[in-house]
Amino acid sequence: MKRQWSVIFFSIWMAVQSIGGSFMLKAPEMEKSLPVLSGAYREVGDQEIKMPNPAGELHMKTDSVLGEYTTSFGTSSPGRKKNIKNGAMKLDGTTLLPGETFSCYDALAPFTSENGYETAGAYQNGRIVSSVGGGVCQISSTLYNAVLGAELEIVERHAHSMTVNYVDLARDAAISGTYKDFCFTNDSRHPIAIRAIVYGDYLTFQILGIETRDKETRTIKFETVRVSSTEPGDAIITYDQSRPRGFAKMTQKAHKGYEAELYKVIYKNGQEVDRIRINSSIYTASPAYITVGTGG
Repeated sequence: MKRQWSVIFFSIWMAVQSIGGSFMLKAPEMEKSLPVLSGAYREVGDQEIKMPNPAGELHMKTDSVLGEYTTSFGTSSPGRKKNIKNGAMKLDGTTLLPGETFSCYDALAPFTSENGYETAGAYQNGRIVSSVGGGVCQISSTLYNAVLGAELEIVERHAHSMTVNYVDLARDAAISGTYKDFCFTNDSRHPIAIRAIVYGDYLTFQILGIETRDKETRTIKFETVRVSSTEPGDAIITYDQSRPRGFAKMTQKAHKGYEAELYKVIYKNGQEVDRIRINSSIYTASPAYITVGTGG
């Protein structure tokens, strides 16, 4: 109930952001990661966010949501839902000073039960496998789109090996081991903060900071362009003697392959003035996997 009220207060606070305000983090030596999904409280009247921590205070002015994005995880397994909520808590409240770089992997890892993660589905070599921390790529992908909206510098981003259903093509950001990470740099002139909100089965990331862009005459939007597609091919059938004859179960759906590009389109007074390619992404086609019973 306490967390539900914090979400409601935050929604009201964001509705009156045009007034301006401050973001107060209490942290030793400007510590940048605080678990503030629980325990945080908002004072709407004076536009101040306070994060309880007895070690010290960092006051950070913020007047705008620089970028925001929401995805749904309503169809996820219970373990995957818990992983998304657990990971979002680890990122919420993170602050970056100008010039600092954020690593999603460093903030989320290690992917262990001791760190609050459960087993859920993840991609591996064209298959869906069970993995501790499965689902955290939805966190990095949602954050990626919020960072795109804030127009901050993307340092590292990778597409998934296969398509995902929670963002459009070329709008995902995979995390895998230590060789796939999502990293970005605060290349603005002011500090920024990452706000994570989990409300029901929706995950929202907001980048908070000082707005210096021209919001009167300049607007941006992002467009996915599908360059090519590849059919998944025939299903792969596994025969199982432990299953009776007549048994058939699809253990993995087919995934169509794509090559796609993401563009940032810039408008001035409603007219397109520039189109910038953000990334080029390739997703491998994968056939359906079906188990057929051959037992007596």
